[in-house]
This record gives sequence, C-alpha cells and structure tokens, in this order.
Amino acid sequence: MASSVHPSRAGFVCVTILAASLCVPARAAEFAGGTGEPDDPYQIATAGQLLSLGTDPNLQGKHFILVADIDLDPNLPDSKLLENGLTLSSGSLDGCGHRILNLGGRMAVEETRRDGTVYYRDRYGSSLFELIGADAVVCNLYLKGTMLRGPAMLAGENRGLIMGCSAEGSVSDDSPKSSIGRSVGGLVKKNTGIIIGCRVTADIVGLDQDRSPGASAGGLTLENAGTILGCAVGGTVVGTRAAGLVISNAGTIAYSGTACSVTGNNGGGGLVGSNSGTIRWCRSIGDVTSSEGWAGGLVATNSGTISYCCATGDVWAAGAGGLVGSNAGTISQCYATGHGGGALVGENEWHGTISNCYALASQAGPAPDDGFTILLTDAQMRRQESFVGWDFGGTSLDGTLDHWTMPEEGGYPLVTAIDASACAGGGTADDPYLVETAQQFMAIACEPQARYRLEADIDLAGESFSPSIIPVFLGYLDGAGYSVSNLTLTGGQDVGLLGMTYPEAEVVDLHLQGIHIETTGDEQQRIGTLAACNRGTVTDCTASVTTRVLGGRSTYYVAGLIGVNEGGQVHRCFARLALVYQLVASRGSLYDYAGLVGHNTGIVSQCHASSYTNSEVSRFGGLVGRNHGSIMDCYADGYIRGNRVGGLVQSNGGSIANCYATATVLGVLPAGGLVAEDKEGIISSSYFLGESDGGGPDNGLGVALTDAAMRQQTSFVGWDFDDVWTICEGVDYPRLRWEGTACEQ
Repeated sequence: MASSVHPSRAGFVCVTILAASLCVPARAAEFAGGTGEPDDPYQIATAGQLLSLGTDPNLQGKHFILVADIDLDPNLPDSKLLENGLTLSSGSLDGCGHRILNLGGRMAVEETRRDGTVYYRDRYGSSLFELIGADAVVCNLYLKGTMLRGPAMLAGENRGLIMGCSAEGSVSDDSPKSSIGRSVGGLVKKNTGIIIGCRVTADIVGLDQDRSPGASAGGLTLENAGTILGCAVGGTVVGTRAAGLVISNAGTIAYSGTACSVTGNNGGGGLVGSNSGTIRWCRSIGDVTSSEGWAGGLVATNSGTISYCCATGDVWAAGAGGLVGSNAGTISQCYATGHGGGALVGENEWHGTISNCYALASQAGPAPDDGFTILLTDAQMRRQESFVGWDFGGTSLDGTLDHWTMPEEGGYPLVTAIDASACAGGGTADDPYLVETAQQFMAIACEPQARYRLEADIDLAGESFSPSIIPVFLGYLDGAGYSVSNLTLTGGQDVGLLGMTYPEAEVVDLHLQGIHIETTGDEQQRIGTLAACNRGTVTDCTASVTTRVLGGRSTYYVAGLIGVNEGGQVHRCFARLALVYQLVASRGSLYDYAGLVGHNTGIVSQCHASSYTNSEVSRFGGLVGRNHGSIMDCYADGYIRGNRVGGLVQSNGGSIANCYATATVLGVLPAGGLVAEDKEGIISSSYFLGESDGGGPDNGLGVALTDAAMRQQTSFVGWDFDDVWTICEGVDYPRLRWEGTACEQ
C-alpha cells in the first residue's frame, strides 16, 4: 500500500464512481462520448466541455470522466473564463489522472463607462467547483494554477467525497472587502464531507486589500467538520491565522502530514490551527512562526483529542509549544523535537490532560521543561524502551495496533500508520494488497478504491473507534475467512466497521466477532456492525455483536450487520445481535431495528439472523426492520419483545418470498410472528412458528405452522430444497445449504 501521507496519483485506479444519478432531460452540451450514466460517463476532452457543467443545470447530477488534459487559460483562442465555480450536486467527475492547467487564470475584459469611454478590467478565474454535493464524488484530478481570487483550487465547499486529487501552484484572495471572505484553503475552503488521499504543494496566502497577510489560510482546507484521511501538504502557508493542513477542525483528521513552512500574524499550527475534533496518527515536520498568539508544531490551540502524533519543526511565537500552543483538551502518546517555547505545550489549562508524552531536551535551543512532558536526550529519543507505555510494532505485549515503529536505520519513532503500514501487493484484481496487521487494515481508509485480501485475523482488542474505521469503501475486500474482532464502535450516526460502501464495492467472506456498539446522541441513525450504509455487494459475511442503544429523541436503522442497505445486495450472510435499549430522552422515537438490516431497499437473499433483546424495544424485525426491497430465502430466530415487532420483518412495503421465522415474539399489537405491519407489500410462501409453540402471534401476514410442521419439507410449498435449502426431516427446521448443517445420525 502506498504511503498514506504521500499518495501517488498512479495509486488511484481510474474507476467510474457508481453513485445515484438524476433522471433529467437531454444534455445541452456535446461531449467526446458517453451518456452520463454511471456505467457510461460523459467524456470530457476540451475546456468548453468541462465548463458546460456550469451552464446546464441538467448536468449537475451526471457522471463524467476526463479523457485528456484540460487547459483553462482564458486567453487561449475560443476559451472562456471560469468566473464562477461549477456545481456537482450528485454523480461524479473522475479525472483518470489527467491535468487541469492554468486554473484561476486572469483576463482583461473590455467594458464601457457611462460616458462612452472604453476601458479594460481584470477578471479572475474561480475555484473549479463552487459546490461538491453530498452525493457527489470527485477523484483522480491533478490541478495546477494560480488562484488570485480564491477561495481554493478545487472547491469552495465539499459535502461529498474527494479522493486522490492533487493541487500545485498558489492560492490567495485579495478580493474587495464587499466580497465573500478572503480566507483561503489550498484544495477546499470548507469541508463537511470526506477528503481522502489528496496532496497540495503550493503557496497559500490569506491576503488583505493592501496585499499584506490579513486573513486565515489553511494548506488543505480552511474549515473541516467532516473527515480528512491520508492527506499531505507541502510549500508555504501564510495568513493572520495559518495552519499547514486545516485552520479550524471540528471533525476527524488521521493518517495525514505536512512538510510546509507556516507563518501567522496571530496564531499558527504545523497541522491545525484550532482543534475541537479528533486528530490521530498525524505529523508535521515544518517550522511554525507567529508574531502574536499561540502557535504549536502540530496544533495552535486544542480543546479536542490528539493522539499518536508528532511534530519536529521549530516553533517561534509569544505562546509556543513544540506540539501544541495552548491545550484544554486531551493529548496522549505524542512527542515533539523542535525548538520553541514549551517543550510539548506552551500552556496547559486546568482541565487539559496530557499523558505518556515526550519531548527532546535540546541543549541548543530554548525548549524548556513545560511540567507536563517527559524530556529525553537525543540518544534516549532513539531507543524504544524510553517511551514507556507506547505501543510499538514487533511485539504484541504492548497492544495490537502498533501505533509506533522504530526505524531500522536509527532515529526517532515513526508513526506506523504513515510510515510503516504498507501492504504487500499492488492493490489490483490480479495482485491485491495483503493485509496482515491491524494498522494495515485501518489504512484501507486511505486507499478505499483498491482491492484487499486478509492474510490473518485482525484483533483490535480494547480499541474504540467512532463512528467508523473506514468511512467510505469503493473497492474489493476479501476476508478470506479471517476475522476482525474485539473492538468497540461508538457514535450517533453512520456507525460501522465501514461507514458507506459505494455501488462498485464488494465485501466477501469477512467475519466480525466480539464487536460492541454503543450509540449516543439525540439523533441516531445508520448503525450496523459491518456497514452503516451499503450500496454495494456483501457476500458470505457474519457478525456477532452486542449493541447498547442509549435512545435519544429519534433512533433509526440499527442492525446487526448493516444499518441501511440502500439498493445494495446482501447474500449468504448471518448476524447474531444482542440488543439492550435504554431510553434517555423524554420522548424517544424508535424505527427500524433489526437482526441483520435496519432498512432494506435492495436485495437480501439466503441470510439468517438471530436476535435477542433483554428489554422492550419498538419497531424491531428479526431479520429486517423496514423492507422496501426484496427478501428471498431467509430466516430469523431468537427472542424479541416489544411494541410493533415482527419475527422476520417489522414493516413490509416490498417483497418477501420463501422465508420463515421461529423467533419468540412477545409484542404489543401490531405484532406478528412473521411481519408486524404491512405497507402494501407482497408476501409469498413464507411461514412462522405459531404462538402456541413459542413463536409469534398470527396477524394474517404469513402462514402459521406448528413446531412439528416446521420440521417437514412438505410444509414449505415451492421452496428449492435442491440448491438453496436443506432439512433434517422431523428433526430440525429448514437451514440454508451454505451453512453446512449436518443431520443427526
């Protein structure tokens, strides 16, 4: 696997992103080919074709690929100025590694005054996109240009997914004060979506009207309330407040690093300016200077969480810290080696926490003992045993994640996730990445479009992740029969081992064991052990999970395997769910809890779920909560108690065929042994164990059978007992053939 801090464009295969598309009228522009659909995207070969995305609203939800480099110099013959950024509300743009050149160009435009005199006024190019929507994907683009009127090279705002893009050049914004903001970001100004594997090598300057540094500047983005993984910035960043990667972080940043010079007038951070979110497995190696305010080699001011990070640059400021300027949050297992004010932090507020952190006790610089850090000499910094309590690679005695690695050639500790998490293999169909360690598994998040195969069980004992380990996945993951085990997932939304799987994603033969999920927050939704939301294909996967739901005002789509199966396919899968529900709000609403899938709009076939609740729940289905898709050849068992509960499905508005349920259903009406509520769905050849034999009530949805009848093949009319089902006649209920159940002799 390529280094997550220096992503290569060659490492991002040219794939067509199969996101949902809009049904729109015929296009107004002519392209080099394609129909704009996911499997046949429009082909863009000229600047005019690219800019047509900004003139035809019908194109904002279509799919595009570049088939040539694009030059946006407005002074070329027949060229136009990109004065307002494009909008991609959904759909995708795949650069396939091609370049977009001369972004942000300037041209003189002839204008006429009221007195009739003619003059020329400079007009400037904008960011490529004004907005990348929540359901949009932009990937594999290489941008080069000089942005004189910002706010960033790629986009003003990203709500979707940006992956494998790079930018080179310069970004500044000396717009008049009446314009929208002069603060700038290198790639994106504001991010509430996901940015993965992107790189910026540029000079980023927040300019005031007199062209002196007077606004904020972030090397990658100005504001982050989303997720940034495996990104890198080099060059220079200058502004009133300046940071190598992000000025203000309220989201998650991981596997990322900077190697840039940062200069601020009123605060600066080598990686982040102010952090109220989460920063893990990151580093900064550039110098930081600020004439006023707090400055830190990694973060200027911290009220969030920082762990497994390091900073090696010098920090010069009135309030300087080698790692953090001012800390009111939590810092653990970090180190700093640069000269500056405090060895690790400049100031630690009374509620700030610092644990297991180290700093270089340099005799050549002022870095004094800040009272919160263990100081080490240069020789001690090069010895693993100096870092007491740290989790190093090469031994399992200190933990399974191996956060740190000592370089073989000598030197200070390396962040394993950045420097030593590479897998064998090439990430292709013929040569998949081979995953053997926990860090390698977690690093899938930085290259989620590649192909992987597990070569060992992955034990994440004692580790907690929120809300997911791999936020998005677009590739192929072959579990090869191995397991991922012993971890805790927390959060309120999009909780799962995988956050979102895209339509081209496939996960096969992966087993999740000993997983614990703890939900929090007023609004909880899309919570599943394997995936929060699945649009791809999941086959031959299993999960064993205990889930504790602290119910807020509304809780939706909580399940043992997948929170929401959004048009995806789930085949031959099993989940065992133990659910504890505790209402913590005065008026809580619960919808679509289930053993396997919370809400299904796709296909669920040949699956089995065992569900157990030790408290009353509401709107629970033994296999699926709400069904608006297709369920075929499935069954569910267990013990379900609550309001509006069904042994197989809670609410059916789709189709159910050749299924059964034997779960004990103790429910307040409406409740049913098979389905609790019908929403104009179709149920055929599906059965449930009658209430008198320990099953569920008969509400007319499905056919009730006695215990003896459930053990007879003839009871299941039209079922395929040759290829799909098997039964130990008179002994057991029907089982799916893939389960390998053997009849007792």
